[in-house]
Amino acid sequence: MMSLVCGTTQTINLTASEPKIDSVLRIQGYKKPEGVRRVIREMASEGVKAFVENASPEVSYRVADIKRVDSVGLQLENSVYLKSPIFGHYLSDSIQVVVFALTVGERIDQKTIEWMNEEKLVEALFLESAAWLGVEDATKQFVLVLRKWATEQNLRISRRLGPGYSYPVNGQQIQWELQDQQPLFAMMSDAEITVRLLESSAMLPKMSRSGLFGLIPRQPSQA
Repeated sequence: MMSLVCGTTQTINLTASEPKIDSVLRIQGYKKPEGVRRVIREMASEGVKAFVENASPEVSYRVADIKRVDSVGLQLENSVYLKSPIFGHYLSDSIQVVVFALTVGERIDQKTIEWMNEEKLVEALFLESAAWLGVEDATKQFVLVLRKWATEQNLRISRRLGPGYSYPVNGQQIQWELQDQQPLFAMMSDAEITVRLLESSAMLPKMSRSGLFGLIPRQPSQA
């Protein structure tokens, strides 16, 4: 298993695991996938096959020092500032963060567009569902690498936080605004990475995920 490298942006190639057809069907609202018509299952199978053939999952990341964290936001190295009350709640004990951008690759988007142009709309939907399951699986792979490395450094990781999502803080749902994608990606501007931002702060390839984990020192009893 690979170990993390500090100081610069690095990229790790991940494995494209084959999603289960029943899981793909459930995402599309089939509560009893074992009972769907054969033609639907065959289209779902085609979507899964296309995902496996076209996926190239990878994650780019950088370990960054925390300069300040409070109830307003998070100050990182290189004058990068992320604004949200969630950081004071979830990262108050962290000394560093691992910022990341993860994707299952550009070919998934290209295949989806190709199928839509061919009016294979159902197959395209199943491909997208398989790709989101692929994003979840790739994230788990990255977490395993991160957790192992953190343990070796006598650290533990926080929950994953991502721009555009809301998190419970003192009984309220608090959002980390999507616009913070810009400073988040600025942390990784020292290298050319696959995931890129639109002016809207949405990511390309479409099947991508960004965010950060806090790195928290372990107490002696937790070592």
